[in-house]
Amino acid sequence: MRPSAPRRTVLRISAGDLRWKFNQGEYERTATSCTSLTGSTPLRVVLGPGAFGTAESMRRHVDGLRARGIAAEAVDLPRGRAERAAPVFAALRGQAGIVAGGHSFGGRAASLAAAEPEAAFAGLVLFGFPLAGRADERTAHFPRIRCPVLVLNGDADELSPIAVVREKVALLPRGRLIVFPRAGHRLDGSLDAALDAAASFVRTLRDA
Repeated sequence: MRPSAPRRTVLRISAGDLRWKFNQGEYERTATSCTSLTGSTPLRVVLGPGAFGTAESMRRHVDGLRARGIAAEAVDLPRGRAERAAPVFAALRGQAGIVAGGHSFGGRAASLAAAEPEAAFAGLVLFGFPLAGRADERTAHFPRIRCPVLVLNGDADELSPIAVVREKVALLPRGRLIVFPRAGHRLDGSLDAALDAAASFVRTLRDA
């Protein structure tokens, strides 16, 4: 008997929603600290900025996750190709409980690191994944990512048409997509809702 395919979830939400459903589990915003479901290893989110950003430009994301009880920090990335920035995340793979990710370029760099055979991230959180007219090239590594992945994109993202995002997220073995109506690439106006979703996602993760 063939095993059933991994279950993927696509949600469409408004910025005012405070409750999030992933598969059949329902989660609410809380102010408690986040640990893995094993209860032994704390989870920590490490985010990279967009192509022209710095760790400081991710302050809203970091502060927002911390306010929701999630340990979070941002890192600077070298500019240029995402492949050049991926080693910053790869250097974290020896640490348990890392949820990698970032906005646009930073998220893609994290996803490239997560696709490496020795990667052992607890999960990925990708804000505004950038396709930029090269969807096949920029997602060719998706089938090799083994950890749970949350993709947060707006349906008005000028770099990533949402129909193509849906198609490419389906390549992720353990991928979830949340779509924000009328939100652009930076998720302006929907960032609080995206951070709510990211925090809820992190709470569902188990250590790799």
